[in-house]
Amino acid sequence: MKRGLLAIQIFFGISVLLYFLGSYLFTVPFAKEYVRVSVEKKLSDVVSRKVTVGAISGTIFSEIALSDVQISDDVVFSKQAFAHIDQVLVELTPLILLNNVRGFRTITFEGVSLNVVRNK
Repeated sequence: MKRGLLAIQIFFGISVLLYFLGSYLFTVPFAKEYVRVSVEKKLSDVVSRKVTVGAISGTIFSEIALSDVQISDDVVFSKQAFAHIDQVLVELTPLILLNNVRGFRTITFEGVSLNVVRNK
């Protein structure tokens, strides 16, 4: 009985610690910069174009906001950005780390502008 109660207390303590560490991650400048660069690289790989993110905020347990996102166009077509998004809000699945599932509940784009060039 005491071991079961101790295990529950340890699990609860670790969960609270992980929550606060995850929240703290986006307040430390070097950690925030590392996450921003990692997100830029992953998005660039996905869309096969250079992606830049101005700022990142939020927590890994609820919602992440990417501000001033730009997707560059191929220089053959245009020197302007292909897309500019003022803000991308990504609402994550609750307890994403405990379930070992990567999922998004919603993704919201605000202030989207596209530069479409017709190939002649």
